[in-house]
Amino acid sequence: MKCFSIIVLLLIAFFSTIFFTCKKSSCVNRGYSFSIGIKAYPDYDSIDIGDTIFLNLKEPVSLQELNSGNIINYTGAKNLGSVMGIGEMLGSGNERYAIGDFHYQLTKGIEVQSIDPNRFKEYLFTEENGFYLFKLAIIPQKIGIYRLGLSNAANVYTAENPCDRSGFMINFKQTNQHLYFNQWNFGVTPALPNGVYCFKVK
Repeated sequence: MKCFSIIVLLLIAFFSTIFFTCKKSSCVNRGYSFSIGIKAYPDYDSIDIGDTIFLNLKEPVSLQELNSGNIINYTGAKNLGSVMGIGEMLGSGNERYAIGDFHYQLTKGIEVQSIDPNRFKEYLFTEENGFYLFKLAIIPQKIGIYRLGLSNAANVYTAENPCDRSGFMINFKQTNQHLYFNQWNFGVTPALPNGVYCFKVK
């Protein structure tokens, strides 16, 4: 069985290359680094079939750059988003792809075609009134213990500056990630715990 975590990391690398074009002769890549957060709620580690988990992102377009500490206005991003995978943890280190165990209702953001829709979903965030926004409802249809992972975004560019390829770390914030479920299944916490959210469906 292929490891869900390894595939997610591969998708991070894939997502870092999509939608980027730039004429090399005119490129001056300034390369910023940012961190933005998604909140998962309600704050229960166990829910019933048919209940809803919400993923919500609301971040200003003016963000603190991680390396310099400067505030950068990064409005107009054309490819800012994330790849999402969900795996069912089966115990003893085993996991299976489980994106099909859920229904999805997207109210903010844009779903784009996934390279493997049976395993992953891919989304772009929308920009409104000076904020980047994303809101997704996830409704479980089967019982199980699950782990949801979000990729970072790399090579993000804006319409005004297509050569400024910036990286965005996408983490959970103000969220109990219930990582003890991951500990139960794998015996260790995930390598990138800030982008992982675990829960049980009963």
